[in-house]
Amino acid sequence: MLLVFLVHHHNLFGRYLPESSVLLTLSQFGNVIGHSGVDLFFVLSGYLIYGHLIQRPVSYVSFFRKRIRRIYPTFLVVLGTYVLLCHLIPSISKLPRGASKELLYVVGNILLLPGIFDIPALVTVAWSLSYEFFFYLCIPSIIALFGMRTWRRGWRISFFASLTLIHFVGYRFALLPHIRLAMFLAGVIAYEIADGGWLKGKLSRGGEFFMVTGYLAVLGALGNSALVPQSVVPEYPSILRISLLWAALFGLTIYSTMFNGMLTAIFSYAPLRYLGNMSYSYFLLHGLILNVVAFSLVNLVGVQGKSEALFLALLPVNLLLTLAASLALFLLVEKPFSLAVTRRRIATGGPTKADVRGIGEDKEQVCSE
Repeated sequence: MLLVFLVHHHNLFGRYLPESSVLLTLSQFGNVIGHSGVDLFFVLSGYLIYGHLIQRPVSYVSFFRKRIRRIYPTFLVVLGTYVLLCHLIPSISKLPRGASKELLYVVGNILLLPGIFDIPALVTVAWSLSYEFFFYLCIPSIIALFGMRTWRRGWRISFFASLTLIHFVGYRFALLPHIRLAMFLAGVIAYEIADGGWLKGKLSRGGEFFMVTGYLAVLGALGNSALVPQSVVPEYPSILRISLLWAALFGLTIYSTMFNGMLTAIFSYAPLRYLGNMSYSYFLLHGLILNVVAFSLVNLVGVQGKSEALFLALLPVNLLLTLAASLALFLLVEKPFSLAVTRRRIATGGPTKADVRGIGEDKEQVCSE
């Protein structure tokens, strides 16, 4: 959440900073490393979704029904808001002219085509949902087609490691696009290693410190203007950069899930868990809120020129505004329509053994979602 916030805050409010400002350099740095928030999202999705699917056979219909329920209610509300604003304020509209073209464009966005296909996303961050749904389509089929639940764990790890290598090599020679799809495979391999328990007892606080330091060093390298020119949208096209980030996020996931140390303590902190619950609503909505603030400053207040004080004042205000709006979206839409858990009870008011199993499965499904 905080990483992606840095990206859009810089894009919209970095213009208020003077060219020679240290704050501009820091904001640019935050913009570059902020893109890694999406990569972390992909790694966690690979870990959780693959882990859910590999444990036992899952009905395709049930799986995709739950995926659709998880993604679409919140997404459609945000997408509908964008479409409405495009009609109310034509100067900011991304919609193509002509009713038929607009309809096709909106339908394409509803189908989550922007991202995997070269179509501009109406909701800017929705390109990542295209990657996400592509993973949903592929991973159940791969597991079922190859009968992977019967494989030894080592063979599964070798298979997905080979897919990662093939993807990297294919991207290097312009044969395979979408290199950031490889991040899902980092999560898949991390799950297999964590579930196998091979590293249990071998992880240490020293290793955790080394891994966290390495992760921060990778972010520092990504944010270095010598490695990522600020005039280029930072999509980490370099094989070296994407490989370093892949390894860093893999290590972060391993230590966060397998070792009872600093990371576990941090990520178990209740306020962070609350933010994690509403992170999808935040991911979809924060850009819109920031755009509303930026539009209002220019067109309603008439703010012009450069001002470090204004930028510093806007930073916490914008963060609070995006959190408040996203919390409302979470409570009104995401929680009741995507995360509600139905608990069956018998007439006496107590659950049967089957009910208890169902409750456990529902909780597990919410976690994986």
